[in-house]
Amino acid sequence: MNPDEHIEKPLLSTKRLLVLATLLVLLSLLVAGIPSVRFFIRTFEETMYTTAKFDANTQTVIDLPDDRTRYILAAVVASSEDQPPATELTLRTPEGVDVEYWDANGWMSKFGDHYRRVYQFRSPESGTVVLTATSDPREDFAILRHPEDVFRVNSAAARPWWIAGAIIFFSGIAVIVFVIFRKGLQKDDLRLSI
Repeated sequence: MNPDEHIEKPLLSTKRLLVLATLLVLLSLLVAGIPSVRFFIRTFEETMYTTAKFDANTQTVIDLPDDRTRYILAAVVASSEDQPPATELTLRTPEGVDVEYWDANGWMSKFGDHYRRVYQFRSPESGTVVLTATSDPREDFAILRHPEDVFRVNSAAARPWWIAGAIIFFSGIAVIVFVIFRKGLQKDDLRLSI
């Protein structure tokens, strides 16, 4: 009888551990990328989005369809001072369109060197909103159907996904480190046995 037959094989081989680690890393990228993927998928649905980009001292007219829903106007501006005043937006909206404004400094995260500004429109009937940019540099606006789409990468809503992705990612890295460490121990044991 071959004496090697009595040697117990490890439950998880090195190859299996490496495959597991790779799957964990790939899963982490998938989980962390969910908020961004959802945003960009929705961006291509023309019925849900109206976007406007304009320079200072120009006007842009945005149509609000009559579907009795709410819209989120997300504005990305250069600093906390560079923003169209909420009162100006309110004056330029038609009757029946309710406008609410939140200061982004308190509950929305900083996006690079920009800050998000959020306006919520409630449109009981069709109408238009005229936006006037009064500051430099250029400001980007997008009317969104889903409030969570205001949050992008590095924001409060995306944070749980990024945390989950980071946990899975570092779990994969830990498995890889464990495999390397175990290989080193096996080599040391082999040398000692010789």
